[in-house]
Amino acid sequence: MIMRGRPRLAGLVTVVLLVPALAGCTGGRAPADSHRDAARVGVPAAALHASVTQSRFDEGTSRLRAGVVNDSGRDITVTRATLSWDGLRFSSVRLAAEPVHPGQAAAFTVDYSSSRCGRPPASGPRLVVVVDGRVRRLPLKVDVPGLLLRLRADACARVRLDRQAAVRLVLARATAGTGTSEHLPGALVLTRPVPARVAARPVRVVAVQGSVLFTLAAARDLPATLRPGRDRLVVPVAVGSTLRCDGHARGQASQPFLLAAYLQTRGGGAQRVVLVPAGAQQQRLLAMLDRVCR
Repeated sequence: MIMRGRPRLAGLVTVVLLVPALAGCTGGRAPADSHRDAARVGVPAAALHASVTQSRFDEGTSRLRAGVVNDSGRDITVTRATLSWDGLRFSSVRLAAEPVHPGQAAAFTVDYSSSRCGRPPASGPRLVVVVDGRVRRLPLKVDVPGLLLRLRADACARVRLDRQAAVRLVLARATAGTGTSEHLPGALVLTRPVPARVAARPVRVVAVQGSVLFTLAAARDLPATLRPGRDRLVVPVAVGSTLRCDGHARGQASQPFLLAAYLQTRGGGAQRVVLVPAGAQQQRLLAMLDRVCR
């Protein structure tokens, strides 16, 4: 029924006063409000466990596997993450806003590059992660002791090496040889940066290394040296088969194309440089392997 005319204020005041009293009799806030408050406060730091490692598959690359485990009693969402450490720079990763249930982990892959090579890191690493919309800085457990320090040393050594020379693997378009001697000829090519940023130092190719499925062999005695005053060094190489033709070796090889050269500058240790053939070259190598393994 619609009431016409001026409303009676006494009745209106009575209704307003009754609302708080009724709310107080419900025994607390609505569950939805409590859930929003919990999300706003955030789960305790002790319930979030962050870690980082490098899998065997990623060895020789700049990729790390990291994550945060939800040990709270409710779901959380993790939408962005990175590692913070003054020894290395890390990429920032965006994650899908999916619920991470209690006992589960939000995992991601992060890349790194060198940083502050002139002085040692001043503090320990942390995981900077956005949990339920809040930025959290969590202590980081490194699964392999000394992993980050070793990666930093390698990255800084690579920076010093790149100032002296760049190295690439060049492979032919066709194989040579027959039977188990079939191989793909190629060369390691070292070139000085142009323009040179530092005084040229000798750079030595001290060794080369193949993978589980493919050999990488130098066609001349090593070491070979790119000397000061020279802008280019070519070291002939050949990629062949290790004759691992069983299904297990071929099916389980995690890094079949991860070839490497070890380079050394004066006053430093040998630096491993990963050399991954391009996609078309990988197809030629697989076809060669099929023929060798017949």
